[in-house]
Amino acid sequence: MSSLLLRPVEPQDETFLFELYMSVRQEEVKSWGWTSTQIEHFLHMQWMTQQSSYKMQFPNAHRTVILYENESVGQCSVDCTSDRLHLIDISILPSFRNRGIGASLLKRLQLEATTLQVPIFLNVTLGNPAHRLYERLGFIMIGSTDMYVSMQWQPPNTTIY
Repeated sequence: MSSLLLRPVEPQDETFLFELYMSVRQEEVKSWGWTSTQIEHFLHMQWMTQQSSYKMQFPNAHRTVILYENESVGQCSVDCTSDRLHLIDISILPSFRNRGIGASLLKRLQLEATTLQVPIFLNVTLGNPAHRLYERLGFIMIGSTDMYVSMQWQPPNTTIY
């Protein structure tokens, strides 16, 4: 997918990133019967908490904005260590889903992991349709909780941890 680019997150991206977060969570929260103002305040608080948590847990993570045909359509955060790549978060605007963007990014990440000879780890919420994409691309379940499924992809010719 040649019209797909990644660029580092910049301070001016924060509004887009919050709107993206809202677009991912809005349907879930709408079902609670809150006003649009209540939803926005709640999601803003959740987003700020998530950002703070990610910065604490993964201080060296690479945060990127996903550009498709020069338009900001998503974000991706990956923590790269000497023994693994950890896909922390990936989200794409609903209107740009099912166009191969996520699959293309994951294949790029798999190529990087193969070059580095390290596995990729991720967590996906139960019921998230992306789970099927991860399975199609060779990720296997390695654990689960009441909320998340932990998955791993292993590059060819390496040992599973």
